[in-house]
Amino acid sequence: MIRASNASGTRAKPRAPEDRSRGQMRIESSRTRLAATRTRTTRTETTLPPGAVRAGLLAAAGLASAALAAGSAGSASAADGDAAPPAVAGLPLQKFFGGKVLSLKGRTIEISYDFEDPGQLADFDAACPFRAIADAKWKHERGRVTFTGTGSMRHKAVFEDKVSMAAKFTPRKPRDFGFAATEDRESEIFTLYCCYDRYFSAGDNVHVPQNMVIKFLARDLKRADGMQDWRYCGSRGQNPEIRVGETYRVTMSRTGLESQMAIGDDFTSKGKEAGREMVGIRLAVYGYDASVEVDDLVLKGDLDPAFVAKHNLDLASWKPPVPPPAETAGAAGEPAIPDSVRERVRAQIADYPIGTKPAVLATLLRDEKLPASLRAEAAEKAKSSGVKKIVPHLVEGLYSPDVEARKLSFDVLKHLTGKNFAYRPEGPEDQRKKSVLQINEHLQKHAADYQ
Repeated sequence: MIRASNASGTRAKPRAPEDRSRGQMRIESSRTRLAATRTRTTRTETTLPPGAVRAGLLAAAGLASAALAAGSAGSASAADGDAAPPAVAGLPLQKFFGGKVLSLKGRTIEISYDFEDPGQLADFDAACPFRAIADAKWKHERGRVTFTGTGSMRHKAVFEDKVSMAAKFTPRKPRDFGFAATEDRESEIFTLYCCYDRYFSAGDNVHVPQNMVIKFLARDLKRADGMQDWRYCGSRGQNPEIRVGETYRVTMSRTGLESQMAIGDDFTSKGKEAGREMVGIRLAVYGYDASVEVDDLVLKGDLDPAFVAKHNLDLASWKPPVPPPAETAGAAGEPAIPDSVRERVRAQIADYPIGTKPAVLATLLRDEKLPASLRAEAAEKAKSSGVKKIVPHLVEGLYSPDVEARKLSFDVLKHLTGKNFAYRPEGPEDQRKKSVLQINEHLQKHAADYQ
């Protein structure tokens, strides 16, 4: 049974048995059915600082490497000069991940899933962070993933404490879905980023749906009732209302105990989590008796060094897309800009689509004050990310008096929609306007695809 603690950190008072809510009864029922279907084991949580765990893993790896090296040297001497076995080549990221690696800096990786290829689902496994009868299933449909049931679709990467995730959700049931951040090891410590939650809210006597972030704390093994507490993190509320068939862009990010969630521009929750920090973080899409379509999923975080070593990943094997040829500053009328501005713009491009909003990136495409090379980089990032939410913001660039702005905006729009609408950036203005009318009609007819 899972019980909420109130926002101030004190536990909610238990209700008398005859006054239990439907939500609590359902939670108890899940516990009873779970106990009847499998043997329950007692798990003990040991609180260790994340640095200590990583340091121990790295130290153990160092000792193992040293022992292996010493053994190899001894064997070579005993064999009277026999050559040492060749080193095993690392596994390239392109072969390990089914998603598209958008960027890699050190161990900070960004991976995108447009789910056009069903093979991308191989990067996810089944898990259930909370105690319930897990029956989650997912399948590839029309370039999206349909998630149903209870549990989570968990990504295989293990990250350190700085992570973020974004996806486009289209619910078939308007409740009880979102993101989960869990530990790779067996643990009851996890955080849920909930869209229109009803199930867990019932444990706090709240019987209306809530958008919220909640952190689950270690279960107290001395408690006779076996209940687990959770705490709210940041604000919560009913806006936006989650409706069947509408598409919502949801994002989450966390660093240490600081956690944040957003649903489009309508809801933001930011706050400090209760309890201890998590070690070895896995990111997932979760649901409780859910039915929701998932698309354009992007993860970003610092890969855990132990995970990299375990899978022998060769981080040096990944190469970024070849940028367009650099142009000489000031040549052919191209504007020269301060280095600080150049760095800021490149940071905005690198942070898209999680940190930088689609409207901002679309503005960069039509900004005549920027060098053509930077604007081209922004266009390539918009195309490679596959996020269609930028498409409505590209229309303004089609009206621009700057032909380069029209070219870049249309190039991205054509790539993401798969249509050309007979638009020619260098064509007569009256013909361009007719094509833009067709584009606007398409966007109105297929609005859900671009939200």
